[in-house]
Amino acid sequence: MKAKHQTTYSLETLKKGFEFTDDDLAANRNGYMTDAQKVRLKSRAKGDNLFLWFATAVLAYGTVAVFSEAIPESDIFRIIIATVMALLTLWCTKLAYQRGNRIPKELQDGTVAHVKGEINLRHMGQQPDSGSRFVIVGGVRFNDLRKEEYYALQNGKPYGFYYTPKTNYIVSVYTIDAD
Repeated sequence: MKAKHQTTYSLETLKKGFEFTDDDLAANRNGYMTDAQKVRLKSRAKGDNLFLWFATAVLAYGTVAVFSEAIPESDIFRIIIATVMALLTLWCTKLAYQRGNRIPKELQDGTVAHVKGEINLRHMGQQPDSGSRFVIVGGVRFNDLRKEEYYALQNGKPYGFYYTPKTNYIVSVYTIDAD
């Protein structure tokens, strides 16, 4: 069954899909985020970070469980698995910490970066409404597009994107012919 999605591509569609206003776009064109965009960014980033901290907790628990059984028995296979899990735990912790520190700095700074060009939409997953969605424009990759954002764009068409320079969160989008 095909996914039902928006087939009209306009600035209004983009504003709805990416949750921004005319005032947000005007501020972005001047190089900064509005207070409303900062609130939305903080909320979205918090959700992303919660997932990373949850993954870290699960990996840490699994590491302890595997190590506790492997060490007394000198089971080399379990020791290797536990070591890999420990390294993944450290990596997730580092990533969550880095992301958590970047967002407040970007919110305090409030500046936006800009890129424009033809877009390359990508979807990884078996079902149209699940999996990972991302877009590449002008050499910049924007990961984890929400379904509404993904379907607001038309592959191969030129767009301009305003985004946070360090974390690559999209704050507004416009069609090039509307520029």
